[in-house]
Amino acid sequence: MMQSDYTRKMACRVCEGVDLVQVLDLGSMPPANAYLKEDDLEKPESSFPLALYYCRTCSLAQLLDVVSPEVLFKDYHYVTGASSPTVDHFRRYAREAILPLISGAEDLVIDI
Repeated sequence: MMQSDYTRKMACRVCEGVDLVQVLDLGSMPPANAYLKEDDLEKPESSFPLALYYCRTCSLAQLLDVVSPEVLFKDYHYVTGASSPTVDHFRRYAREAILPLISGAEDLVIDI
């Protein structure tokens, strides 16, 4: 892991507040879906800090350590928008999952 492979945010992603408190620290973890080839099993594996922070200003739970997209997605082959049936499925699923939760005009659901 090189420091340039990730950056640390110092403020909340939503409100830019700095009253952040760590609520969970899982230590250093390899990126999700970073599967190793058999020849690479004995080599050191890249890992990055994985800690969850809570913003006391706006209540957002978030990761402050941001791994470079080049590291996360260099071997990522799944493209949702390439398949019309997949896009339709997720659109229907979102409607079915979210509509029962929304009761008024002020309600907001965000998927990240």
